[in-house]
Amino acid sequence: MKKILIFVLLLLLLTGCEQNPVDESHDIFKEDLLAVTTGSGTTWGYIDTKGNLVIPYQFYGATAFYQGLAIVLDDQNRANLINKQGEFILEQGYNSIYRDDQTMLFIVEDNGKYGLLGIDGKKIIDLIYDEIQPFSEELAVVKQDDQYGYINTEGQIVIEPSYEKAKPFSNGYAAVSNANLFGYINRKNELMIDYQYRGVSDFNCDDKSIVTILEGTIHQFYLIDKLNNKIIDNVVSIKGSCPIYGVTTTSGSYLYKSDGTLFVDTVFDDINDVDGYYVHAILNGVDTFLYYKSNGEVITSKVNEGQLYRTTIDYEDHYILQTSTNNMQHIYIDEKEIVLDSGNVFQVVSDDLFITGNREYNASGMINSKNEVVIDYVYQSLYQGSDGYVLMRRYDYYGLLNPKYDVLVQPMYVNVCFSYNLNENGYPLA
Repeated sequence: MKKILIFVLLLLLLTGCEQNPVDESHDIFKEDLLAVTTGSGTTWGYIDTKGNLVIPYQFYGATAFYQGLAIVLDDQNRANLINKQGEFILEQGYNSIYRDDQTMLFIVEDNGKYGLLGIDGKKIIDLIYDEIQPFSEELAVVKQDDQYGYINTEGQIVIEPSYEKAKPFSNGYAAVSNANLFGYINRKNELMIDYQYRGVSDFNCDDKSIVTILEGTIHQFYLIDKLNNKIIDNVVSIKGSCPIYGVTTTSGSYLYKSDGTLFVDTVFDDINDVDGYYVHAILNGVDTFLYYKSNGEVITSKVNEGQLYRTTIDYEDHYILQTSTNNMQHIYIDEKEIVLDSGNVFQVVSDDLFITGNREYNASGMINSKNEVVIDYVYQSLYQGSDGYVLMRRYDYYGLLNPKYDVLVQPMYVNVCFSYNLNENGYPLA
């Protein structure tokens, strides 16, 4: 099989800090401030939307603001919270602070013990747990004395720690285990599906879950509903999620709908990946990418010749399939095809704007759907936030363009961070 190249959003390449799903808009300036570092990259400060330094370089790691607070590192490498005046609001910091991406509460850790702070930075729970996981459906898994349970956003125990393993809630159910087998509970801690599965997934948007049972040394896959009815029964593997699944049996691989019926009649040699209505499979011995309509009609089918790319870009959560033919880029957004005279497409800004690469200059710029240059190909990289500001990199330094694509700040920053969390090393990476 030829190598498949999959784009990673430029956003993830620009910062080592984590980008959280709560920030659906992907603004570069959060609350009109952006964390930046210059020179040696040792200390961080904040600039405003005019490029003025408004909080001096004094922190050893810095993140985006949300409701007036940001996570930073002090000169002792301790995580703390600051306000927009750059003042620490905690009497003493923690070993780590994580801003939960669903509730925006702060999960804090020190000396192996975990606690919880509110959005305002005030203490909700002391450091009493061995672990607090991110929230899902307003509940978080906690660990205490080697047992797992759940707390709510007010820090109250909703389900006592009593399970050997516990997974986050999804669509009202959570997988828990005892004696190395998983079952499912509801929010009242009632066992809705008995302990019987070796492997489990969350219940998805169609209230279905992929589970496995170990028969001898072989895992058998099933798709079940919340009543534990087996919608797809005893197969070799199941991949994907709603609305369609890639199902491999001893006789071949197929695409099924969530109700257990075939999505299309095609028999595949193998199915590698299913994401929405995008499918990567081996069909008649050929590595193939397909993109379907919801009725099973094929929008496009492309053979992988080592020049096929696919990614999901944050532009309205559309699936993007990109192919290269005769040095042209073919972009498929839903049923629409756009042909661009460019190198790789790094970001779909809109139906008409694309950040792309130029083969001749080995540089990034922006073009529209008529192949007219909007931003010249002079940058190492570009990323446009949904607030219209563009982060650009040139001469190994970062700068900014304003929403009119005029230079706001010349390249001068070693790095920037527009995420709400520090990475595991405590600071954004260059």
